[in-house]
Amino acid sequence: KRNTKTRRARVNKRILGRSIDERSPRIESRKDFGHWECDLVLGHKTKDDDVLLTLYERKTRQFFMIKIEDKTSASIMKAFDKLREYYGSKWNQIFKSITTDNGSEFA
Repeated sequence: KRNTKTRRARVNKRILGRSIDERSPRIESRKDFGHWECDLVLGHKTKDDDVLLTLYERKTRQFFMIKIEDKTSASIMKAFDKLREYYGSKWNQIFKSITTDNGSEFA
């Protein structure tokens, strides 16, 4: 079957952050510890389903999962505040950069 639906170009698409292409080549090479990638994992995408915040370190491939209340930016900031409190003065040594996608929850 042919797809007869017309495709539309999103002219007014919101750009919520910088492009991943602007990331330093040093981070891409995985030479330094402390550069993390962050994303959300949703269950069945229902309102009451669980949401997991995942953090993945690029060099060592260390992985964290944190259960959060919902998919809002306030819940994500609350999770990062708890992480910052847990690591205290070592926060800047462990988390040099955190790269996320440009979803509205990371705005």
